Amino acid sequence: MARSRSRSRERFKEDDRKDRGRENVPVKGVINTTAGGSVGGWSNRERKRYDRNSREDRRKELVLSVEPEEEITFGAKDLGERRGSQDDPMVIKLDITNFSVHKVLADNGSSADILFWDVIKRMGLESAQLDPVHTPLVGFGGSEVASMGTINLPVSVGEEPRRKTLMVRFLVVDTPFAYNIIMGRPGLNAFRAVVSTYHQKMKFPIKYGIGEVTCDQKEARGCYNFYLQKGEVDVKEKRKERENVEGPEQKKFKPEKIESIEEFKTVELIAHLPDRVTRIGSGISKTVQTMMIEFLRKNVDMFAWSPSDFKGIDPDVIVHRLNMDPIM
Repeated sequence: MARSRSRSRERFKEDDRKDRGRENVPVKGVINTTAGGSVGGWSNRERKRYDRNSREDRRKELVLSVEPEEEITFGAKDLGERRGSQDDPMVIKLDITNFSVHKVLADNGSSADILFWDVIKRMGLESAQLDPVHTPLVGFGGSEVASMGTINLPVSVGEEPRRKTLMVRFLVVDTPFAYNIIMGRPGLNAFRAVVSTYHQKMKFPIKYGIGEVTCDQKEARGCYNFYLQKGEVDVKEKRKERENVEGPEQKKFKPEKIESIEEFKTVELIAHLPDRVTRIGSGISKTVQTMMIEFLRKNVDMFAWSPSDFKGIDPDVIVHRLNMDPIM
C-alpha cells in the first residue's frame, strides 16, 4: 500500500515537471507598444440558449464539484511600498505563444477578450485562420466595432513557480488602441482570477497555492494619458468635420443704415400751419407735383396729426366687448 502511494507521488511529480517544461519554452520576443463580443455565445442561437439556461438555473439547485484550493485574500502586505493614487487601471503582462505582451488591461467590465490586429502581426500570425464571428463589439455610447474573427491562443500569467497557462479565445479587432490586449470576464474567469484595484494586484489559484501579478503603474498611467490625448484629438477632428459640413461660424449681421438716393421736397398742406407738412420726391415732373399737391390738400382731413385725430372705427364694421358683468 505504501509502495503504491510512493509511485503515485512520483508519477504526480513527473507529470508536473513535464507541465513546467512545456511552460518554460524560450520567449520569442517582447511586445511593448501599440499605437463585444458576448459571454453568452457568438450567434443569436447560442445567446438564446444562454438566456434559457440562466433562467433554468434560477429554478433548480446545481451541485458543483470543484477541486480544493486556497482562499484568495488581500491584505495590507499586498499594498507593498506603493505611493500615490491607487486608482490606476489594472495593466499587467501576459505571455502569449512565447511572446511577452505588455500593456494588457484586466477589465472585468468587458464581456470579451480582445486582441488587436497589430499584436497579431507582431507575433507573425497574420496567416493564421480566424474563426468567423458576426457579433460586433458595442462600446460606451453604443458605438460598434466589427471584429475580424476569433483565435485560440495559449496564455500564461504569473512567473515560475507560481504560473498558470490556459487556452483563451480572443476576438481580433483592427483598430488603434492604447492597450495591446483587453482581458475581459471570460479570460479572467477561466483563470479564476480575482482583481483588487485598491491593492493593484490580481491573484489566481494554481496547483500549489496562489499565484499573483502586480499592476505596472508606469505603463498604466502611460496608457491612460495616451487614451486621453487621443480623445482630445478625436474631439478636435469631429469639430473640424462639423465646421466643414455646416460652414465656419457666421459673423453677426450688422444692419447698415440705408440712405435715400433721392431728394425730397417739403409741401405745406394747410396754410399758416408749418407742422402740417408732408414730403414728395423732387425728381418727379412739375405737372405731376402740382397734381399730387392738389390731391393731398383736398384730402387733408384723412391725415392724423395727433392721437385726438383718431375718430375710431364705425361699430357697424367691428366692435369689441369685455366679457364681464356690468353690475359688478
